[in-house]
Amino acid sequence: MTSLTAVRGNEASATFERALARGMGGLMVLLGAWHARYRTRRDLARMSDHLLKDIGLTPGDAIHEAAKPFWRV
Repeated sequence: MTSLTAVRGNEASATFERALARGMGGLMVLLGAWHARYRTRRDLARMSDHLLKDIGLTPGDAIHEAAKPFWRV
């Protein structure tokens, strides 16, 4: 293998590693958002009518939001 081929191979490898790292970072961000959505909806489902009123929601609003799957906005 010539040195030019080795350099190009290393560049391709580095590019792949950067893309993989960005992809994994994006995946971690997505998983974090999903988990936060899950926790928020779980907490809404557990709130009393008084607390829901304090944040401007009705019990029906909370039930509707809590029933959504974590991946849905």
